[in-house]
Amino acid sequence: GWDADPVLAVIDGGPYEGTDAFSAGLVDTLVYQDEIGGLFASLEGMEWDDVEMIWPESYLAIELPDAPAVLDHSIALIYGVGQIVSGAGDESIWDEDANMTSGEMVDAISAARKDEDVEAIVLRVDSPGGSGLASDVIWREVALAAENIPVIVSMGGVAASGGYYIACPADEIFADPATITGSIGVVGGKLNMAGLNEKMGFSSQVVKRGRNADFFNSDRAFTEEERKEFREWLHAFYDVFVERVADGRDSDYESIHEVAQGRVWTGEQAVEIGLVDQLGGVTDAIGRAKELIGLDKDDFVHLHVYPKKEPFLEKILSGGLFNTLIDNKLRSSLAAISEDIGMDHSIASMRMLRDLDSRDPLLLLPVRVELD
Repeated sequence: GWDADPVLAVIDGGPYEGTDAFSAGLVDTLVYQDEIGGLFASLEGMEWDDVEMIWPESYLAIELPDAPAVLDHSIALIYGVGQIVSGAGDESIWDEDANMTSGEMVDAISAARKDEDVEAIVLRVDSPGGSGLASDVIWREVALAAENIPVIVSMGGVAASGGYYIACPADEIFADPATITGSIGVVGGKLNMAGLNEKMGFSSQVVKRGRNADFFNSDRAFTEEERKEFREWLHAFYDVFVERVADGRDSDYESIHEVAQGRVWTGEQAVEIGLVDQLGGVTDAIGRAKELIGLDKDDFVHLHVYPKKEPFLEKILSGGLFNTLIDNKLRSSLAAISEDIGMDHSIASMRMLRDLDSRDPLLLLPVRVELD
């Protein structure tokens, strides 16, 4: 209920600890965890002993009012989150919850499109892109699905470069106003370690058969001829990217090239230039999917969520649970350490250098976006 100027003044005065936040009017009251129940009782004008607590498992078991006993329609909700990489999606301390693997996404989309009960797919994309090859493999599966059933994309915070590549075959694309999207472009190269190797006293000798056998040798820079060839390769991949988008958006090469060239747009801008259809979140995308299969957006449907994880019992029997627990513990420790010593940017940069060294053209957002 404030005007803008007081809000700006409060923002400039932060950060706040609890008491100061209360004094500034940012919070309504200060309570400990054990006092929260009493707070609800007070708000309802009741005694604490008269408040009935409902635990999550009981709450989830409650039948929704007016919900049909049997749901006749099904929609698949597929999550594509993280940097796009090639692979099968095996769990590890580095990749779990951090990468979108082509193998896992292909399996999920393929399973959904081949399921006779699934009438539409909502693809939730939150990714800065990554491997060009992996993006193309996922794109293919999305395009196949869109040939037979409605496919709606819901963009999260970032759906750029490879993240947009896999979204463009969809029937409709939803984005939040502040979504970072676009970045229709290709980057690539190789690491030149010659200077570092010289400082460290390392040397190597190359024995090869074939003019370009050591094209990606990290002990030297590209020759001018190699640089020209590599640039042509990237341009060819860029042309494919633009054509994919033009086909998906019912447009033409020149129109998409005009808004492509690696430029980044917000979701709101993307609607204006035709890269996104509507502003809205995942709920809006699901509602639109319902409409495309002849339902009202408020009708109940069975939501199949992908990728599906290995059941708990199967993970115990396979011995994978122990490794997962270790991975989770180690990942948490590494995350805490990296945050304490400011390594977050370094780890992200190292991951990008690793992908660059894969020799794969990258459809990757070339900047790191942080909101403070």
